[in-house]
Amino acid sequence: MMNRAKLWLAALAAGAAFGVASAASIDLGRIFDIGKDVATAATGVTEQEEIGIGREVAGRLLGAAPLVADPELQAYVNRVGRWVALQTERPDLPWHFGVIDSPAVNAFAAPGGYVLVTRGLYEMLDNEAQLAGVLGHEIGHIVRRHHITVMQKSAVVSAGARLAQRDNRSA
Repeated sequence: MMNRAKLWLAALAAGAAFGVASAASIDLGRIFDIGKDVATAATGVTEQEEIGIGREVAGRLLGAAPLVADPELQAYVNRVGRWVALQTERPDLPWHFGVIDSPAVNAFAAPGGYVLVTRGLYEMLDNEAQLAGVLGHEIGHIVRRHHITVMQKSAVVSAGARLAQRDNRSA
């Protein structure tokens, strides 16, 4: 609760610093609403919300490029990925791994345990250790919640931009 109060005060101070409006026309309700948005973003995303976000992101990626139609390959990548994920601080996430049918050389991590490697990257790998290294790198993004941190920072920047906007209503 104390953090939310500090964020509201920060939002109010930011509003004053940005010259949102003259003292006579400050919209405290608007500033407090923006402060609530920042507080909500800063308090975090639950693991279930993270998994839901990841499911949506992975679905969009798979809509752009489907999985390679090779069940043995998919099972192998899942086995290696799950073994690596079990060594992390978040082994209980519902981890999902796959190879998408794209010639590009890339790999993707989505919140909540979704990791996709392109066929182009997979074909460049020489051995299981290299696959584990690629998957481990992507798993690291998920374990450290990098995507969630970016979303939270984006919410704070958005709130700052909203505070900086001048009120178009006449006084």
